[in-house]
Amino acid sequence: MNSDLYKAASNGEIGPFKQNHDELNLVQLVTQGKNTVLHLNIISGKTTDESFTREMLEMCPTLLMQTDARDETPLLVAARCGRVSMVKFLIEQCGDEQMAKLEMMRMKNIEKNTALHEAVRFGHDEVVSILTREDPDFSYSANEMGETPLYLAVERSYWCPELVDEILNNCSLLDTGGPNGRTVLHAAIQTGKEGLVKKVLAKVEHNLMKQGDEEGCTPLHHAAIRGYEIVKMLLEKDEGSAYIKNQHGMTPLHIATAHNCWAVMRQIISRCPDSCQVVDNKGRNALHYAVTTQQVYTVSEFLGHESIGNDYCFLNGKDIEGNTPLLHMAATLSWDVLILDALLSHPRIQQKLLEVLLKHKILKNIYQRSLLVNSHYEQRLTDREKLKEEERKEWNERKKFITTKYKESALVAATLIATVTFTAGFTLPGGYFSNELKNQQQQQIIGTAVLTNNKAFQAFMITDTIAMVLSTTSVFMNLFLTIVSSDQHSEDLVSYYIVSMVLAMVAMGLMVIAFVTGTYAVLSPSLGLAIATGLIGLSFFGLILYTVTRSKRVVELFWDLLHKVYLYKAASNGQIGPFKEKRNKLNLTQLVTRGKNTVLHLNIISEKTTDKIFAREILEMCPALLMQGDAREETPLLMAARYGRVFMVKFLIEQCENNQVMKLQMLRMKNIEKDTALHEAVRFGHDEVVRILTGEDPGFRYSANEAGETPLYLAIQRSYWCLKLVDELLKNWSTLDTGVPNGGTLLHAAVKTGNQDLVRKLLPKVEHLMNQGDEEGCTPLHHAATIQYSTGKTITEMLVENDESSAYIKNKHGMTPLHMAIANDNWNVMNVIMWRCPDSCQVVDNKGRNALHYAVTTQDVDTVKVFLEHSSLVGNDHWFLNGKDIEGDTPLLHMAATSSWHVEIFDALLSNPRVDKMASNKQNINIIDMVNRLDKKEDIKIQEKLHQVLVKHKILEKDVIYPESMPVNPYYEKRLTDREEIMKEERNEWNERKKFITTKYKESALVAATLIATVTFTAGFTLPGGYFSNELKNQQQQQLLGTAVLTNNKAFQAFMITDTIAMVLSTTSVFMNLFLTILSSEKHTSEDLLSCYIGTMVLAMVAMGLMVIAFVTGTYAVLSPSPALAIATGVIGLSFFGLIYYTVNRSKSKSKCPVQLFCDYEACYILKFVLFLPVIRFRKKSPVPKLPISSLYLQ
Repeated sequence: MNSDLYKAASNGEIGPFKQNHDELNLVQLVTQGKNTVLHLNIISGKTTDESFTREMLEMCPTLLMQTDARDETPLLVAARCGRVSMVKFLIEQCGDEQMAKLEMMRMKNIEKNTALHEAVRFGHDEVVSILTREDPDFSYSANEMGETPLYLAVERSYWCPELVDEILNNCSLLDTGGPNGRTVLHAAIQTGKEGLVKKVLAKVEHNLMKQGDEEGCTPLHHAAIRGYEIVKMLLEKDEGSAYIKNQHGMTPLHIATAHNCWAVMRQIISRCPDSCQVVDNKGRNALHYAVTTQQVYTVSEFLGHESIGNDYCFLNGKDIEGNTPLLHMAATLSWDVLILDALLSHPRIQQKLLEVLLKHKILKNIYQRSLLVNSHYEQRLTDREKLKEEERKEWNERKKFITTKYKESALVAATLIATVTFTAGFTLPGGYFSNELKNQQQQQIIGTAVLTNNKAFQAFMITDTIAMVLSTTSVFMNLFLTIVSSDQHSEDLVSYYIVSMVLAMVAMGLMVIAFVTGTYAVLSPSLGLAIATGLIGLSFFGLILYTVTRSKRVVELFWDLLHKVYLYKAASNGQIGPFKEKRNKLNLTQLVTRGKNTVLHLNIISEKTTDKIFAREILEMCPALLMQGDAREETPLLMAARYGRVFMVKFLIEQCENNQVMKLQMLRMKNIEKDTALHEAVRFGHDEVVRILTGEDPGFRYSANEAGETPLYLAIQRSYWCLKLVDELLKNWSTLDTGVPNGGTLLHAAVKTGNQDLVRKLLPKVEHLMNQGDEEGCTPLHHAATIQYSTGKTITEMLVENDESSAYIKNKHGMTPLHMAIANDNWNVMNVIMWRCPDSCQVVDNKGRNALHYAVTTQDVDTVKVFLEHSSLVGNDHWFLNGKDIEGDTPLLHMAATSSWHVEIFDALLSNPRVDKMASNKQNINIIDMVNRLDKKEDIKIQEKLHQVLVKHKILEKDVIYPESMPVNPYYEKRLTDREEIMKEERNEWNERKKFITTKYKESALVAATLIATVTFTAGFTLPGGYFSNELKNQQQQQLLGTAVLTNNKAFQAFMITDTIAMVLSTTSVFMNLFLTILSSEKHTSEDLLSCYIGTMVLAMVAMGLMVIAFVTGTYAVLSPSPALAIATGVIGLSFFGLIYYTVNRSKSKSKCPVQLFCDYEACYILKFVLFLPVIRFRKKSPVPKLPISSLYLQ
């Protein structure tokens, strides 16, 4: 069907059909999607009378029973769309032929739905009334999903109760079946509407009361969690149903008890008291279930009952594990004092069990981990999401590798450098002035450095101090980042770990410089020895430079330059003189570099000559250079073409003027990548060279290179900045190879560039390639659909105008160009395709998804509304709006299954009257089930909004929760509420986090604290300023022998205080680490002592800061005669804290600050360790939180 007839049928215009009446046949009245003109007219909804349909049926009567691709007749489509007058008219067309009328009404589509199924599904009660009155004696059976018309009507009774009345009143034969073994009575009870249940009970057979679904649950099982009145009605109808078990042996009383439905419990017990004795498949009676609820009131309902409360067997009945209700409570849940008191207070509970409970404080927790958890509907990721996930995983693995390999190396190296430089700061080159100095002025410098005024010594002190600060900063950063990474994975902080390694490497270089300057200072009297030592030390940097730059390629190039640098430099500059001087000694070997470049190649590459003199004379000396290839088999002509040397290209071709064979051979020669000179000229956009080459060899069909690229393909790729390339090549179109990489065509390449002029120019020549796909099956229109803005729209219009059928072609994944446009949020292209080919929306991919499935996956409400509000057939097509994929998901269900919930899209879909709100997938899950299954923390936050939308569209009644399934499980103990499930996940996540912290941090803290303790302990005896020697003369001075020289110096005193505190804290950290290791091997696990391990790391970091202060004060004490040097050293040392402050602040964007982080880990334990409390109270393992387990469903 052409587009003019298509639009005429949609608008109800009969004129175009009358004009071509004699030429029309059935084929011309059917679209590619097999919709007839009647289908199109009915779906569009633009006509309010039947004149078009009447005249079309007069022209072609067979259209009345003609089906589309889904085996749907016009009557079935009219019933779905609620076209009351059209339904009446189509039925009237059968006239007096009763059999034909009944056949048309009973015809089914591919999903086994009749017209009545569709009318009920979309709530068209007038159409239902017409169909049931016309055919009241037919028992409409279930469709493929197991749904009968009556079952569908009961499900939709919320917003259209008239549907049930019409079917019950008009149909004499009723099929009461439903999906998953359920009946209409199950469905009525699920709605929770007492009037509906009463109405259905009056019509259905008595045996439906005891009929179970696939789980064995009868209507009374379902009613047990719906309310007192419905249970009362069912028990009045048949009390025997109270004793029926489901597949797991649970009776309705068990269900009511598990959900704390006290009114239902009383109703069942009052009518059927002995139903309490019935046990499930594990031998558990109703009291077992009652204690499991942790609700003392539920237990009291049984204990206080006048009859069953005195039943010894009921109160003390044992399950298959031998547990009475009392023991069952202990074995399955945390203790509830009130329930325990109620049980033990009852005179008929076996009191001797109390002795067992007291003897065994903790009973086996067999069932706690087998509590019922719903199998949630797994989200199916789109291909794009999967690709992003794979890339993210690959990057995370790479970061993890970096941090794992670099972290330990940086920590060890930086710690050792810090140790060496710190110690060197006090065991100074040249030593200290001793107490041998006599006069008072000299006495003032006793204990200070001898070489204070020496320049080399000063350089030593500066570089040593900087090296100490950088290495200590590196260690601190490593430890700090280790703690911070507990809040976010250490892989996310990879750049900081690399910085810590860089600091360690810089510190290493400064340490070497400090060594050189220090040795030079003390060896300066022997200048030769001092210089030799310095050079040897500085050779460190030479070795490093050699290691970094050393490579095979560098060696080869250096060898080339040593051997022939003179000739090659001359060739590069176009100087022929040096070659003429050695003309008699020259051969081809001397004119070729080790990289196999000839002097002619070098001259062309250098681009320093603008004439052909050098090339002419060198070819006269050695003609073989003309065809000589380099290491990549590239001739001088190919090289000249690449660099766009027009005069050189002409000259080289002229050299073969008298030898046509040689000229063609040279033009067609390929390098190792199969590129010719023409390939290279095109690749680099030299249009003048292209003109010369194509003019010299117009008849040659230049084939593709190794990458599959032909010259024309390369020219198309570069058409943005050099369209002349394409023009030159198209002049010889008949001889060109039109292949492209990846199985595509030239049109694919042109479309990908987004160049409208190029596509317009190329399309007439390659229109036969319009529907050819690449290796992914994508046509040029698929690629055009991904181009944004007006460019994509214009190219798409050109392609669709040329061939509309390309809009229906699928790639290997079944995606059409429309699917591609939707996935890329390309509204311009979407509108073009939908306007020109509206039924392309019906095409589904390999997973059965149509365009609307893709639209809801984008999570863009505007994209979805484009389809819902489209003026053509799209927005009115029920099949399009409710099409199911291979999982049975409609677009509405697909949004819930694959994307994060989007309330606006949810509301927009439900606002469309043609969307089936109660559609179920193959797992019999509908949209209400999916909303109720939300259990993640972020999902629960929007669940209330989703419920409001359902209430707004009358799918749910206000304050009523529609449960998706019965609470049955082979290991049934108790269904966890959403809140409890979230707490359980958070608790597991926290335990994993603690385990990671203690495992990864323990060694780091131990190594750092040990080295700090070593350094500070050593510095306590190798004191700055040294000691008084035995050369003291008088008796008073003799008393100072062996004591520190700078005892009265304030800086020295500060050094001693800070060094001692650092030693104590670091030693304490080491002791704590070892002590906690012993504890964790006994009854305490390492996770339980997490806060203690954090305390050890805090002590090590504080000790590190104190160690730096000790270094600064100690160096200041010995350098005080030179204030400038002393201050400079102090400022450099204290810059450690500035660097740390910068590191901490920078890391805030990645994680919590240290204070916040430590507060997360119970700071009270850290304080206990820091204050050295003699008794440390360790926590026991945290039990599962004892929370009341509330009912999942509301009564």
